[in-house]
Amino acid sequence: MKGKRITDNFDMVIDGKAVPVQATSYLTYNKETRYRVSIDNGPIVTFSWDNDLKRYTSTVDGSDLPKRIDEAIAMQIDQRMAA
Repeated sequence: MKGKRITDNFDMVIDGKAVPVQATSYLTYNKETRYRVSIDNGPIVTFSWDNDLKRYTSTVDGSDLPKRIDEAIAMQIDQRMAA
């Protein structure tokens, strides 16, 4: 990805309900790809690569995101956008 933002819209089933998710990629100043994610048009949560977990995960601003949702979104980012 050469500085170009890519947005992907998809639905996830959370607590039995289909919820729209929007993920937009961007590059940091040090060329790290991160993702701005909005769940059901809610606040933006930033996802970045975590070397210890070996997957994308929400950063500090998304700390109140339930772990199962964090992991499900990370899997979608990896399958849809980071591949």
